[in-house]
Amino acid sequence: MKKKVSLCLMVLLMISLKGCSRLGTQDKAQITVITKATDTDFWQAVRNGCNSAASEYNVDLLFQGPDGEEDFETQNRLIEEAIERESDAIVLSAIDRDHSIEIIQKAASRGIYIVIIDSGINSDIPEVIISTDNYASGKKAGEAMVEGASETLRIGIVNMAGGTANGQERELGFTDVIENIEDAEIIGKVSVDSNMESARQGTLELLEHYPEINAVIAFNEYTTVGAGTAIEEAGLGNKIKMIGFDNNTIAIELLKNGTIDGLLVQNQFAIGYLGVENAYNLINGKYIDDRDIYMEATLVNLDNLFEESIEKLVFPVEKSR
Repeated sequence: MKKKVSLCLMVLLMISLKGCSRLGTQDKAQITVITKATDTDFWQAVRNGCNSAASEYNVDLLFQGPDGEEDFETQNRLIEEAIERESDAIVLSAIDRDHSIEIIQKAASRGIYIVIIDSGINSDIPEVIISTDNYASGKKAGEAMVEGASETLRIGIVNMAGGTANGQERELGFTDVIENIEDAEIIGKVSVDSNMESARQGTLELLEHYPEINAVIAFNEYTTVGAGTAIEEAGLGNKIKMIGFDNNTIAIELLKNGTIDGLLVQNQFAIGYLGVENAYNLINGKYIDDRDIYMEATLVNLDNLFEESIEKLVFPVEKSR
């Protein structure tokens, strides 16, 4: 009888431990962060957040990404390499919402936890999603565009080509606002590669084809800088109202000189930090109450740029030194 009781207790203990942690007492969590790129201010701020969480929770962190935000093949190869290294978790910002589903399914089948940051995939596999509320941010951009307008707005859209989820969601929120404004209409759109030069050239072509455009919206860091540079190059900075997304030194200079009228700025540092923190919690069997974490983007313009809270958001690297 005593042997039977002991055996039952052992089985129950094994069952309870299975849901707790995959790590031994001396193991460090192995987390791979794979983003859409690594070389912009946006992704460097995300990286700073990841590194901060990795230091706090004492995890081994590898931060990777392709050279360009349209290269989903390279991103999928990096995911495959993370599987081969037997990473405990992958924190992913997906370039394409459809083309990474199969490789993520493979990772999950190997017991690797999947955390999404910034831009997701068409799958319910991810354990946690951490992102700006892209639809709501698109609506906020639309409201900023029409606020204070003294003439009918004839709007041109500059957005990323391909299947990136966040760009599509932001555009949907923006157009839902504009469609309900009597004195505003979208008259042209250009889809570009997610890099500054492609966005610059595409915007110049858009302005040439639709010379009546007096407002432009762009939906990420690359397209914002490219579109803003094109407007400045064309000498239209005082004639075209422009709203963009994200921030870097070029975008802030374009904001200061009046070429850009407003930027929807995300909390990139928090996105990276929370991505690694939640991956660590999953690995260690900690219960996560909120598995869909959406943050609000902040509208930054000349009226609030130098407020203390905005400066900390816009210049996170400088303020952390």
